Amino acid sequence: MPQLWQIAAGEPARDYRELFLEHDLMLIGPGTPGPAPGPAYKGAGMMGAIHSFATEPSPGDPVLMRLGHDVVAVGIIPEEGGYSWEEHYDDVLGWDLQHTRRVQWEPDLLAQFPDLKKVFATRKQQPTFTRVHVVDSARVQQLASRFVARELKPLPTVGPVLKREELGIELFASGVANDVVDRLINVLEQVKRLSAWYKGKYAGDRPTEHEVVAHILVPLLRSLGWSEQLLGVEWNRVDVAVFDRTPTTQENCVAVFEAKGLGEPLDRAFEQARVYVERLDLTRCRLIVTADGGRLMVYRRNNDGSWPEQPSGYLNCSAPRGAHLLPKQASSIQTLVSLLPGRLGHW
Repeated sequence: MPQLWQIAAGEPARDYRELFLEHDLMLIGPGTPGPAPGPAYKGAGMMGAIHSFATEPSPGDPVLMRLGHDVVAVGIIPEEGGYSWEEHYDDVLGWDLQHTRRVQWEPDLLAQFPDLKKVFATRKQQPTFTRVHVVDSARVQQLASRFVARELKPLPTVGPVLKREELGIELFASGVANDVVDRLINVLEQVKRLSAWYKGKYAGDRPTEHEVVAHILVPLLRSLGWSEQLLGVEWNRVDVAVFDRTPTTQENCVAVFEAKGLGEPLDRAFEQARVYVERLDLTRCRLIVTADGGRLMVYRRNNDGSWPEQPSGYLNCSAPRGAHLLPKQASSIQTLVSLLPGRLGHW
């Protein structure tokens, strides 16, 4: 008898739906402790869910893909849908999601079973991955019977983490001046050491968002060539406002940076920054950048003045890559280049 499962496809600021659908997979984390099952994946909570993810689903089991309370897609675990731990999925918009399974996603199935869309509507909170008990077994059997096997879509490719020399060559090839390359690489190395220290046992509850601004964002922007005069810290409640000229007034603000403490959800940071842009009438603001420690997500304003829901650029200062899983094939190099004076907002 097939069992029904559900998987969360991220959150508003980290939406994995397209990644799952385009590559017939599902991912969860944290994967840093290594492959499951193992000593780290015992007990209740997320670690227990990972143990279940790795050991319990079987070929032919249906899976509901969920974003928030809404089911957005339905799939079936195929014969080749066994568990694997993929080391290079260690940074998917800041999350380590190395636990992987193949799922043959079939969006048309949801249209055939529209009652499944709101099956979690009345539930306040749902685990990232779990078996579903609110759908009767006859319905699950009916869902599984609609499965028609096909060739699975290829897995996504991820660029390797760039070493110091490789990063310098790539930045220089993108038109960044030698002195800027040297400053920038030195700052990224400092941020890497600082981020590792923050995660250790001596940092306590640090960093606060103010420390992210002082120790990461301002040094990064200064290394890119922005002068102190053009960086407004706590300007009209904005963590860091970037201006392309003086005077540093609303009409000259071209970017807004909003920081959060390490591990805090970044969807609230983006919404907060967007409110500031609208409230202050920053009509020339082209970028919103959110920062969670040394990880930056870049949102580029659309031509019609609206803002996208998902970032178009991403940078992990500790592990820059030439191509990330999300945003799709986003480059740390191009993300950094987009923040240069004179090129801010251009790709």
